[in-house]
Amino acid sequence: MLRYTQFSLRNLYFMLTQTVQLDVQREYVRALIDNIILLEQRCDAGRRPFIHPIRPLDGLGILTEDSPDHHPWQHGLYTGLHGVNGSDFWFDQGDEVGRIEPQPPQLINEHTWRVESLWRHHHGHGLLNEQQTWSVAVQNEMIILNLDWSVTALVDLEIAQCAYGGLFLRMPFTKEKHVAVINSRGQKDGDCEQSQAEWVVLEMDIDDRDDVAGMAIFDHPANKYFPSYWRVDGQRGINPGPCIQGPLALTKDQQQQYRYQVCIFTGSIQKEALEQAYKTFAGV
Repeated sequence: MLRYTQFSLRNLYFMLTQTVQLDVQREYVRALIDNIILLEQRCDAGRRPFIHPIRPLDGLGILTEDSPDHHPWQHGLYTGLHGVNGSDFWFDQGDEVGRIEPQPPQLINEHTWRVESLWRHHHGHGLLNEQQTWSVAVQNEMIILNLDWSVTALVDLEIAQCAYGGLFLRMPFTKEKHVAVINSRGQKDGDCEQSQAEWVVLEMDIDDRDDVAGMAIFDHPANKYFPSYWRVDGQRGINPGPCIQGPLALTKDQQQQYRYQVCIFTGSIQKEALEQAYKTFAGV
C-alpha cells in the first residue's frame, strides 16, 4: 500500500518564492533552485546522456541511482533501445553494443534545453539521430519534467521487440526499504510488469529523509502503441516500453516521436492528484 506524509513547509517556501534556473555547460545541464541542484543531465563525450542526481524541492535525499550493482548499465533517468539493426543501445559494454555520441546541450529558453546524439552501429556507421528536449517547472508541489523524445533513422532500420527499452527510471532500491508501485489501472507492484497503463508511480524510502519520496511517469495519448506496456523490474525500475508490443520499423529519414512527463514528489500526494495532473498533461 502506498504510504504518504504531509508536504513540508520548507518545500512550500521553495515552491512559492523560487524559480528554476538552468546552468548549461559543455558536459552537463543543471536545474537549480536557490543554489540547490535539483537535477543534472550528464552529456559526456562517448556516453549516453542521463539525468542523475535528481533531488526533491527541499534538496534532501537523492531520488536516482547511477550504475547500481544489480544493473550497472543503468543511469538514473535515461533512454536506450535494444536491437537497432542488430546493435544494442541499452548496455554500456559488449561486442554488439553501439556507441552514443551526444553533442553539447543547447539552451532553448529559460526552462528548456535540448540534447542531440548520434547513435552509431557497433561496426561504426550511423543508425539514427536522437533528440531529447527537456523542460522543467514547479507545479502543484511537484517538480515537473517534460520530455519530447525523437529518433530519426539515418538508414532503413528495425528496432527489435523487447520487454524493456525507451525512457527508463532507476531509483535507489534496496530490499530493506519501503517500496511501492501503482499504475493508472490500479495494479500494484509486480502486477504492473508488462501491463498496459497511462502512468506508473513509484515511491520509496530515501536516505537522508524522514518521509517517502517518489516519481511518476506519464505516457502521452499521441505516443505510438498508447497506452504503453510497462517494464517494472524486480528492483522497481520503471519504463514505458515502445517496443514491448512489437518491433518498430523506420525507413531512412523517418522520425518517431514520443512525449512523456516525469513528476517528482515528496509527502502527501494522492492518486486523485496524479490523475488530475495526468489529465492536464494529456489534454483530456
